[in-house]
Amino acid sequence: MKRKLALTTLLPILLLTLLSGLGLYHFLTEYLRSQEALKIDTKMALVDRAIKALGRERTLAILHLSGVVDRKELERAFEKSDLHLRQIKEQFSKEYPTLVSNLSIIRIARDKSIKRNDSLKNIAYGLYTNAATSSLLSLLERLAQKVKEGELLRYHTLHLGIVESMEYSSLEEGFIAPFLAKGKELSREAKGIWLSYLSKSDIILDMPPLSPKWQTFVEGLRGSKGFVKTYEELRSLRSQIAEGKRVPLDLWLKVNDRKIEELSSAAPKVIREIIALDRERSHFNLVALSLFGSLLLVSLILLIYSYLFRKEFELTIGKLEEIFKKVALEEDDQLMIRSINFDTIEGINRAYELLQKALERIEESKEAAEEANKAKSMFLANMSHEIRTPLNGIMGFTDLLKHTDLNEEQREFVQIIEKSSENLMEIINNILDIAKIESNKIELESVVFEPIETFENAVEVYAPKAAEKNIDLALFVDPNLEKPLKGDPTKIKEVLINLISNAIKFTNKGGEVVVEIRKKGNKGSYAIVEFHVRDTGIGIPEDKQEKIFEAFSQADISVTRKYGGTGLGLTISSEFIKLMGGRLQMESEEGKGSHFYFTLELEEIPALTESYRDRFSGISVLFYENPDHPKRQNGFLKEYMEFFGVRLEVESDPERLSKRAKEFNFLLLDYDYVKEPQIKSFYINKIAVALICKVTYKKRIEELLSKIIKNIYEPVNYTKLIQLLEFYLQNVQSIEKKVTILASTRNPKFKAKALVVEDNSINQKLIKKTLEDLGLEVDIADDGQEAIEKFKQGRYDIVFMDIQMPVKDGVEAMQEIHLYEKEMHLVPTPIIALTAHALKGDRERFMQKGFDEYITKPINRSDIVTILKAFLPDKIYYSDPEKEIVEKLQEGPKDEEYDYDILLLKKSPLENKLFANVLRSLGYRVDMALDLEDMLSRLEKRKYRLLFIDRDSDHYNFHKIYQLKERYPHMKLVLLIEPEFPLAELPSTERNYYDDVIQNIIQKEFFKEKIEKLIGER
Repeated sequence: MKRKLALTTLLPILLLTLLSGLGLYHFLTEYLRSQEALKIDTKMALVDRAIKALGRERTLAILHLSGVVDRKELERAFEKSDLHLRQIKEQFSKEYPTLVSNLSIIRIARDKSIKRNDSLKNIAYGLYTNAATSSLLSLLERLAQKVKEGELLRYHTLHLGIVESMEYSSLEEGFIAPFLAKGKELSREAKGIWLSYLSKSDIILDMPPLSPKWQTFVEGLRGSKGFVKTYEELRSLRSQIAEGKRVPLDLWLKVNDRKIEELSSAAPKVIREIIALDRERSHFNLVALSLFGSLLLVSLILLIYSYLFRKEFELTIGKLEEIFKKVALEEDDQLMIRSINFDTIEGINRAYELLQKALERIEESKEAAEEANKAKSMFLANMSHEIRTPLNGIMGFTDLLKHTDLNEEQREFVQIIEKSSENLMEIINNILDIAKIESNKIELESVVFEPIETFENAVEVYAPKAAEKNIDLALFVDPNLEKPLKGDPTKIKEVLINLISNAIKFTNKGGEVVVEIRKKGNKGSYAIVEFHVRDTGIGIPEDKQEKIFEAFSQADISVTRKYGGTGLGLTISSEFIKLMGGRLQMESEEGKGSHFYFTLELEEIPALTESYRDRFSGISVLFYENPDHPKRQNGFLKEYMEFFGVRLEVESDPERLSKRAKEFNFLLLDYDYVKEPQIKSFYINKIAVALICKVTYKKRIEELLSKIIKNIYEPVNYTKLIQLLEFYLQNVQSIEKKVTILASTRNPKFKAKALVVEDNSINQKLIKKTLEDLGLEVDIADDGQEAIEKFKQGRYDIVFMDIQMPVKDGVEAMQEIHLYEKEMHLVPTPIIALTAHALKGDRERFMQKGFDEYITKPINRSDIVTILKAFLPDKIYYSDPEKEIVEKLQEGPKDEEYDYDILLLKKSPLENKLFANVLRSLGYRVDMALDLEDMLSRLEKRKYRLLFIDRDSDHYNFHKIYQLKERYPHMKLVLLIEPEFPLAELPSTERNYYDDVIQNIIQKEFFKEKIEKLIGER
C-alpha cells in the first residue's frame, strides 16, 4: 500500500519536475540567444553606417587623385568616417582584432591620397576596398551566419544584399568618375572591370523572393518613385558611357549618390524588421520561461508536500493501527488486528469491516445512553414533582407559622426551617437547570420587558442581605434604557441574581458590591447592553480562575465549606449568556475582589412613553458626601440627577450644610454620613431633608420619618429617585406646609372570590389560608370535574388550577370552563396553572393551552400577590381606614349616571384582560365584550362613557359601528390601531367618525391623559 502510494503520488510529480526543468533550460537558452541577437542587430547597424561612410570617402579620394575635389572636402570626409570607425573599434576590438588592424590601413590610404604619391588603383581598390570595406562586409556575413532561424535568415540575406549593392554602387561610381573627369573613353579592360561592379551593384534587383513578407518589402523598395527614377537615369547614363558619349561628371556623381542614399535608407528598415522579430522571439521565450519556471516551482512544492504527506500518511497508518487495537475489545477482533496488513488494499478493507463493527457497537451504546438520558429526564421531572409537593407544604406552613404569635426561640427555629427550605429549593433548581443544559433542552424566551424595572427588581432582592453585612450595595441602570427590550428577562435576572449573590457571599463586612448596567450604543434595531458586577471580596487565585465556570467548581474546597453552595451557579450563568449570544467573563485578584461582566445585544422596541430626561430641571438638590467614606453609589447618584435635569451640588464640609441648604429645594443625606441630632437640627431650621439609608436602619429612622420628606433605601436607583422627585413636586412645596409625612407601606387585600382546584390536602390548606389572609373568599375542588361543576354553580373572580389530578386533569378542566364561558357569553375568568413541574417548556406549553399564567410549587406568597395585582387590580382594598379615606378622596364621587366608564372590545380574550387590568389600575370601571354581537348587546343593557374598539379584531365591522353615534350620543368612540399601521391609510370617513384614534400600546400615563381629555369633553 505504501509503495503504491509512493508510485501514485511521487512518480507523476517527478515526471512533471523533469519536464518543467527541461522546458526551463530550453527556453532559458533561447531567451539568452534572442537577447544576443538583439545585440548583433545593433552592431550590424553600426557596420552599415561605417561601410557607407568609407564608400563615400573612397569616392572623394578617387576624385581628389583625379584633381576634381580639393583637399579640404576630402578631410571633412575623413572626419565623418572616423566617427563610425571609432564605434566599430569599440564594439569589435576584443572579438575581431584582425578587423581593427585592417581598418588601420585606412590611415595609409588617406596619407597617400593627400600626397598623391601612389596610384589610384592601389589607393582606391587595394587599400580602401580590399583592406577596409571588404573586412566590414565579411564582418556582416559572419554576424548574419549566427542566425539560423528561417524568417530572420531571409531578412539577414536581404540586408546583406542591400549593403553589397550599396558598396559596389560606390565602387562603380568611383571607378567611372576619373574617366569622365578626363574625358576619356573606357578601354576594353576597363569595361570588363565596370561590368563586374555593375552586376553586383544591382544585385538587389535580381534577388529571388524568399518569403511573402520578404517579397512585399523588396517590391515596395523597388517600386518607390525615387528608386525607379534613379535607376532609369542611371541606366541612361550607363548606356551613354558604354557608347563612348560624353557624360558630365557632376550628373554621374549626383545620380549615383542618390542611388547609394536610397540603398542606405533601406538598410535600417530591414534592421528594424530584424529587431522586431528578435524582440517578438525574446518576449515569447520570456513568457515560456516564466511559465516553465512557475511549473517547476509548483512541482518542487508538490514534491516536498508529497514527501511530507507520505510521511504523515505512514504516521497516520501507524496511529490507525493503534486505534484499531483499542477498538478491538473482543478476542476475535484482536486476532483480526494482528493479521491485518495495512500496506495492502485487502488489509484496509478488513480494517473497515472491524471499524463497521465498532460503529455498530457505538450506535448500540448511544441508543442505550439516550434511553438512560430519557430515563434521567423522566426521573428529574418526577422527582421535581415529588420533592416540590412536600416542600410546598413545609415552606407554605412555615410562612404561615412565621405570622403567628411566637416567642423568640420559636421564631428563631422557624427562621432556620425557612432558610433550610430555601436552600434546598435553590439546590433543586440548580440541579434541574444544569440537567437541562446538559441535555440541550434550555430554550430562550423572546418577550418584551421593561429593562430598568426588571434589572432593578433583580438587584433589590439582595438589599437586605447586603445591609446585614454592612456592605455598600451600589446600582446603576442606564437611564438611556428607557425603551422596552425584547429577550429573555428571566434568564438575565437569574444570571444577575447569581452574580450578586456570589458577590455579597464572598465580600466581608464593610465591603462594597457594585452593579452597573449601561447601554453602549445601537447596532441597527438592537441595543448593546453591558452588565458589570464588581465586589471587594476575597477574590479568586489565578490558578483557579480557568476552572471557575466548570460545574461543581469553586475557588477552593475550604471556600465551599465556609460559604456553601453547589458550585453550579456560574456554570449555569455562563451557559445562559452563551445561549443569548454573549460571553460571561471575569477579572479577579486574590484579596482585592472580583469583576464579572458580559455584553448582550437585545432588540429595542419603540414605545410611546415620555422620557424622564430633564423632567425635573426646576429642582436643585444639595448632597452631603463624606470624603473619608467614598461610595460608588454617590457617583451614580450624580449621573441620575444629571439625566433628570436636577441641579445637584456636593458639599463635603458639614459645618456649611445648614447655610448652603437654604439655597436649594432640599438636602439629600446618607445615613452613614450623618447623626440623628444633625437631621433634627435641619428640621428645626426648616430645611427639607431626604434620607438615604440601608434597609436594616428601618427601626432606627422611625422617629425621623416625621422630620424628613422621604427616605430611600439602598441601593439608590432610577425608580426611587423619580419617586422622590415626584413626591417632592406633589407634596412638599414649602417646608412650612410640611408637618408630617408617613413613610410606611401596607399590604393590599382583595375583595374577590377564588376557586382552588387541588388534590393534595396539605396544599389545599396552604393555598386557602394564604388567599384568605389576602382577603379572598375561597372554595376548594378536589379534581377537575368537581371544579367544572362548582364553576357552573357560582361566579369566581380567579381560578387556581393544579395540573396533575385524578378524574379530570387541570388542562381539560380549564378548556371546558372556557368553553362554558363562551357558550354563555361570559367574560373569561383568569385561570392560573398551579403545578410542581419546573422543566423546560412547561410554562410555554401551559400558556399555549389557554392558561393565563403559571406558578410553580412550592407556592410563594409574593407570587400569589403579584398574580392577584395583575388580574384583579379593581378588587384591591386596604384595611387601614386612614388609607381608605385617602383613596376615596382621590377617587372622588362616582358618576351614578353610567354603569361603567369603559366598554372594551379587543382582538383576543387575553388582550381584553390585559388591557382591562391596566385601565382598572388607573381607577376606571371596565367591562369587556367577547365579540361585536356581545358588544351591541351590552350597549343595549348598560350605559358607558367610552367605547374602545380594536381595528384588528376579527369582529370589527365599521358599517355596524357607524350606527352607534346616533343611538348613543353621550358615548365617546375610540379606535385602537397597531403602531406600525400608517394613519394616512385609514379612510377619512372612518378616521373622522371616531372621537380619537390611538395606537394600540399599553402605557398607563398615555391612556390616562387620553381618557381624561375625552371624559372632560362631555
